[in-house]
Amino acid sequence: MLFGVSLGQSLVIGKYESAERWDFQSAGHPGMDVDGNTHGCNTLTGRFEVKELLLGAENSVQRLLLTFEQHCEGETPALRGEISFGS
Repeated sequence: MLFGVSLGQSLVIGKYESAERWDFQSAGHPGMDVDGNTHGCNTLTGRFEVKELLLGAENSVQRLLLTFEQHCEGETPALRGEISFGS
C-alpha cells in the first residue's frame, strides 16, 4: 500500500481527492496504490483521508489512521478500507 502527495509536499491530516496510481500520478494529484497477492491496477482513481498522523524521528510513522477508496481501470466497483497503525 502506498499513499503520497506531490513531490515537495508533506502528507498531513486531511482529505486527498482525485488520487491516481502512485508513482505515475499527474502533477498536482495525490498518489495511491493498494494491491495484494500480486494483483493490482494498471490505472486507478480514488481518494483517501488521513484522519490521524504522528511522525517521529526522520519522519517515521508513529501513528496513522487512514481511510481509502480505489477504483481500478476506470470501473465503478471500489476497494474501500481503513489502515490503522499505532492508534
